[in-house]
Amino acid sequence: MNQILSTGLNQKKPTDIKKIVKFFAIAIILFGLVFLGQGIYRLYNNNKQEKQKMQVQTIPQISISQDERKLKVSITHDKVIATMQYSWNDGEITEIEGNNRISFNEEIDIPIGTNTLNLKVTDINGNENTYTQEYIIEDELNIDLAVVGNSIKITAEDPDGMSYLTYKWNNGEEIRVDAQESTLKIETEVEIPAGLNTLVINAVNINNIVKTKEQEIKGINPPKISAIRDGEFIIITVTDDEGLESIEHVVNQGEKTDIPLDGQTSIEYKQYVVEGDNYVTITAKSKSGAKTVFYGVCYNQ
Repeated sequence: MNQILSTGLNQKKPTDIKKIVKFFAIAIILFGLVFLGQGIYRLYNNNKQEKQKMQVQTIPQISISQDERKLKVSITHDKVIATMQYSWNDGEITEIEGNNRISFNEEIDIPIGTNTLNLKVTDINGNENTYTQEYIIEDELNIDLAVVGNSIKITAEDPDGMSYLTYKWNNGEEIRVDAQESTLKIETEVEIPAGLNTLVINAVNINNIVKTKEQEIKGINPPKISAIRDGEFIIITVTDDEGLESIEHVVNQGEKTDIPLDGQTSIEYKQYVVEGDNYVTITAKSKSGAKTVFYGVCYNQ
């Protein structure tokens, strides 16, 4: 009887087993839902990141290099380029169409002086990239002045080529000197008026670049020479307010006689009149560099 009683106590009821099975089933379902939720979240997050990557907008790439007085512009992109616009300083805008290209190259001339380039590239989606940079190009158009006696030599030159120059004294008439074909230099020599004068020069090269030079220049009076016959002699008088440097005297194309002087303002000397024609050439130079040449003839029968 005791054995039968003991066996009866160890047996579980069917209701308890069902509860256990139900518990494990619910637990398995919950774990499955958790894993399913994690998978769905990962998938959603990955899709979201991919969409964000796809939504990142790229912009056109600009590359610029300088070659002397030109800029070489290279535009590249992963989308079609709509336009490229550029201007110097705040001046007129130049626009270049993209023409359904994703890359192209352009050349831009750099103006003389200090100038700022403003450049903008826009793609078909409206995305933009800009570039701003200052460039300095030295002026190669040059004007030189050199005093030669009582004249001044004007030289204008440019490595690209000259077109013409103009000059005027004070408020007088403007004189134009045109360049010869394909010349890089214009030279002209003009007499300096007596006294203090203002010389204004405008030089223009083949690119229509203009350079102006204005300078005050003092003109000097050249030496004065007179020759008067007095009996058997020719009386020669030479004067100069700035002082004389030398006199060169020639008769009938013969031997030249040099008379050195040391800044004296006047000199008088005689030339003997020979039989026949007497051709006299006198060249007087002043200390300031001015020169006067006198030609005369005296007939002696």
